[in-house]
Amino acid sequence: MPQLERPIRYAVAALAVLALAACGSEDPQPVPPEGDGGTTTAAPATVAVEQVYRDVRFYGACGNEVLHHQGATFYPLLPEELDGFDESPYRPEATASGADRLGQTPGVVLAAAGAPGLVAVAPALPAVPAPGPGDDVGTLTVYEDGTAHFISDSGSIETWLTDELRTYSWDC
Repeated sequence: MPQLERPIRYAVAALAVLALAACGSEDPQPVPPEGDGGTTTAAPATVAVEQVYRDVRFYGACGNEVLHHQGATFYPLLPEELDGFDESPYRPEATASGADRLGQTPGVVLAAAGAPGLVAVAPALPAVPAPGPGDDVGTLTVYEDGTAHFISDSGSIETWLTDELRTYSWDC
């Protein structure tokens, strides 16, 4: 086992360096130190909700469907944008670790992936399941920075979007 300890230590050290490098200098807001009186860290600023729309028709099962609503166009974030996406500025109840609140891979997330008849959908899959009850209608929350969040009424499908044009390298 001593041979495994060294790579693990290197990995932990690399993660610590990356975490420190990711700290921004954009007007950070200090957070009181925890426990040992260590250094303060910057908390992400909260992004204000511009509008919440209910009963929005959208079925984003492939991750490349464009949502048109009230004269605005929203594009799903690309997989590389979702990698480590920190939703905490948008939803304060979300974890600060960048993981989405469902503990799944960010993007198009099927919250009840363990439920009978539901499968996790990824852009590489050749077929898209038909929407179940409440999968193709839900709540769209639009934030002041142009980011949007859609969650189906069934709670099974959730995705992050932007008002900035995106192109996708896959078809469904």
